[in-house]
Amino acid sequence: MSALTEIAKRAWYMPWVKRLCAGTFRPAPVASWEVLIMRVLFACVVWQTFPENFAYAEQKYPNGIARIFDLTWLWSGHEYSFSWMGIENPVTATQIIRLVVAISLLFYAAGFLLPIALPLITAASIIVRTYYNSQGSIHHGCQMVTTILVFQTVVVMWFAGRRLYGRAVAKPFRFPEGLSQWSYFLYYSQGAIAGCYVIAGLTKIVRTGGSWFWNSPYMALEVIKTEKQEFYSTLDHSVLGTQAVYAEWMLNNPNLARLLLSGGVILELFAIIALFSRNTALMIGAGMILFHRSVDIVMNLHFRFNEYSVWIFCINLPFWAALAMRQARGK
Repeated sequence: MSALTEIAKRAWYMPWVKRLCAGTFRPAPVASWEVLIMRVLFACVVWQTFPENFAYAEQKYPNGIARIFDLTWLWSGHEYSFSWMGIENPVTATQIIRLVVAISLLFYAAGFLLPIALPLITAASIIVRTYYNSQGSIHHGCQMVTTILVFQTVVVMWFAGRRLYGRAVAKPFRFPEGLSQWSYFLYYSQGAIAGCYVIAGLTKIVRTGGSWFWNSPYMALEVIKTEKQEFYSTLDHSVLGTQAVYAEWMLNNPNLARLLLSGGVILELFAIIALFSRNTALMIGAGMILFHRSVDIVMNLHFRFNEYSVWIFCINLPFWAALAMRQARGK
């Protein structure tokens, strides 16, 4: 026991272990240039999630706020006249939303008028994706993007309210030393990402009563299912049989399949560790990218917006590049 204790002490004092464990589950100082790059990149991601038009004239299977509000006004068949504004051609609701979102994203990327721009972007994202998910099938590809927008909106509105309150009572609001609004902006964006993964992992366990790990080799059926879906969506015969090799491997090597697939769920469950420090955010982010790349290869399921979000807020390459350059100059 004493030998193990000594080994543990030596391991604890290793430089790389101390750096890895130097976290507090609190926001960290963030440079203005760093968050500027994040906003610009994420604005590009958000813009890609907005469709150019909607061919759906009904919401037969209302989901979310569509159960309360009628969102069929988004249908591209509805056109609205703005001749009173000097606009001759009628426009659709989607075109109006895209224009408002485009202008708001420019302000978002620049970091100006965020208490106005961010709520507009978030509301538009919720409305558009809800209408999309009210057509009979739920699409999770943009879920993380909208969740991040919601968290960022809460952060921005909260601190805007704190500033207004501070002025009203003649007691200016001050951030903790070394921190700024952008520190919380990044921290809660990472929290939104981690939350999405933790919920996904818990759902697998809760919905299966804990049997997911043992039954995971039967994921082979889902692999074949996604292959068929791809074929019926594109009628491309070349996709047939491309995923069968992975399905056969899972069924022929069930224990290895359990080990590998369970690793992905465990990574999801412990994604919250990304909030511990920049080091753990990098590690969890890299694991998530590897996880998505594997799912892409085996199941042909693409979550590119999730990957983009992880790259921007968790892996955050500009920060590590700047840190490496700073250390090289110091040496």
